[in-house]
Amino acid sequence: MLPSSVLLDTSFWLAVMDPERPHHTHATGYLRYLLEQQVPLYLSSVSAAELAELLPLTELPAFGYCRLLAFNLRDAEVAAELSVALRPKHTAAGRSLSDDFKVLAQVSVHGLAALAGDDAELARLVKAMPAPTGFRYLDMAVPHEAAFALTGSLF
Repeated sequence: MLPSSVLLDTSFWLAVMDPERPHHTHATGYLRYLLEQQVPLYLSSVSAAELAELLPLTELPAFGYCRLLAFNLRDAEVAAELSVALRPKHTAAGRSLSDDFKVLAQVSVHGLAALAGDDAELARLVKAMPAPTGFRYLDMAVPHEAAFALTGSLF
């Protein structure tokens, strides 16, 4: 089933941009398909900051199509709640809040239908979240044809 909106994690963009990454072909397939289907795509300001260290953001494929999702106060509160709930107690104290928790909070708070990523730790955190999460994780290890139950040859 096609999601109604997708937040694209930093790991997704890295897989799209780097042909040497194991799931590059899958990630580019997702991006192409989501664009063709006109699914609203979101870029978190958290991911934007990470990606801006690597290249000008306007060089991201499909940058002009993405909606920027600013990290706000409610996102911060939910990210902290998720961190407390999902991180082992002995590792939580004194550590900075992982960007994964920030992105998970954003997809939850803003009611987005899916989060696309290529990050084993992010996938683990999604699975550990209390059910129902309200969103679906699109793992780049799985081709988009399988994730969206497409049949036949589309491309």
